[in-house]
Amino acid sequence: MRSAVPGLLSDCLTLFAQCLASGVFVVSAVSKLRDVPGFGVTVQRLAPIPSRVALGLAWTVVLAELLTAGVVWYGDGRPGLLLAGLLSTGLAGIAFRATALPVPVPCRCFGRSTAPLGARHGIRNLVLAALMVAGLVTAGADRPVPPLGGIALAVAAAAVGVIVTVYLDDLAELARP
Repeated sequence: MRSAVPGLLSDCLTLFAQCLASGVFVVSAVSKLRDVPGFGVTVQRLAPIPSRVALGLAWTVVLAELLTAGVVWYGDGRPGLLLAGLLSTGLAGIAFRATALPVPVPCRCFGRSTAPLGARHGIRNLVLAALMVAGLVTAGADRPVPPLGGIALAVAAAAVGVIVTVYLDDLAELARP
């Protein structure tokens, strides 16, 4: 079935969403793999659960991110983009939940950080989810491969998106008066 949005734009948008999802989730998972026990402590600070359960949840998040990064390339991309959108939405909910905690919890989305997990991270993840939905809507089983210029544009835009996503806290700090 052909996508609902015709033309080169839809083909490039799907590729962009796939590249963005893969890049963001690979960087996120690899950064967490560098210190899974530390990420487990952060998980435990978000919810009052035993440390063994928190560590198990930490590993589950890492594996879900790696799985998502790969599944976006399966078939026409729809299963992976759906999974990426759901995962981004769930992570947004956790970030918004963190704003209600009495003690700030550091954002460990992309490794060690002193920035508190909060609304900025939730909004970032909702934007990612929206981009995954856009890619999902434009995906299709008989989607042609975009021309080389379209591929280059989609990949370059996704690379910028990954950089902005990963370094959001640093960029926000630079923008602060």
